[in-house]
Amino acid sequence: MSPTRLGAGPRPAKRETPPHIRAQEEFLARTAVPILYGVEDTAVIRGTGTLFQFLGRVFLVTASHLFDGGIDPGSIGIPIRPFGPKLKYVRPARLNRTGEDRFDAAVVEVLDEGMARELAASWNVLTREHLATPVAGADSVVAGYPSASAVSASGGITTTLVSIITSRLDSPPPDAQDPVDSDLDLFFEYRRSGPRYRGGDDDRTPDLEGISGCSVWQLGSPPSGKLWTAERQMRVVAVQTSFNHSKFIRAKSWKAVATLFGNIDEEIGGHVQAAVFEPP
Repeated sequence: MSPTRLGAGPRPAKRETPPHIRAQEEFLARTAVPILYGVEDTAVIRGTGTLFQFLGRVFLVTASHLFDGGIDPGSIGIPIRPFGPKLKYVRPARLNRTGEDRFDAAVVEVLDEGMARELAASWNVLTREHLATPVAGADSVVAGYPSASAVSASGGITTTLVSIITSRLDSPPPDAQDPVDSDLDLFFEYRRSGPRYRGGDDDRTPDLEGISGCSVWQLGSPPSGKLWTAERQMRVVAVQTSFNHSKFIRAKSWKAVATLFGNIDEEIGGHVQAAVFEPP
C-alpha cells in the first residue's frame, strides 16, 4: 500500500499547504486506520477505525454495521507500516456491540499483546485525553478511506485518505433515517462541493462509502500555555456512521461508545465515560 494521500482530490497546482494544515493532515494519516476484509491479495476496504488504549488495554473503535452479516472481527485486517501487502489480522479479538440501531458503534479489543505492540508501532494509539464532548459552532474534520479511492494492485491495495472540513448542524435533517436519538446522533454539513482540506479550493466532494467508523474530530485550541501541535488542537467527539451526499454526514456521539466500554467492565467504563459525559 502506498503512502496515504490526504484530500478530496489532487492537490491544487501552485498553492502551498499552510504549515498547520500540513501538521493536521500528517497526524490524521497516522491515526485514521483503514479496515480491510479478506486475504491480502483480494482484500477490500470495509471501513475505517481508530486505535485507543485505556488502562493498558488496546481497542479498535469503529461502526457496528461493519460486522453485520456475521463478519468475524478476526477476519478484518489492518495494514502495517511501511505500507505494503502485509495485513495484521485482529485475532484473537473480542467484539463489543449491542446490535441496536441507536448504538451504531463497535469496540474490538485486541487481546494479543504482541499484535497490540505491532499496531502501536504503525499507528497512533489515542488515550482518554484525545476525547471531548461536542461544542456548538466548532469546526470539525471527518477523515477516512472511501472504497472508491482504493485501487487493487499486485501485492496489495493503494488507498487515499480523504478528509472533509465541516460543521455541526443545529438540528437533525428532516430526511434523516429513523430512529434519531437526540442525545447520541450528531449531524454535520456535507455539500456537493466544498473546501478541500489541502489548499482550500472548492471541488466536488466524494462519495464516502468506506469511511464508516472513522473518527469525527473537533478543532479547538491547545491547552493554555502549551505549544501548538495538531494533536493538541484536535479531539475525537464521534464515530461516523453514514452520509447523505450533498446533505449531511451522520455520526454517533462518543457517549454511545462510552456506553459500550461500560458493558466491558465497570472500571474501564468509568475511565472512558469521565471524558465524554458532562459533569452533573
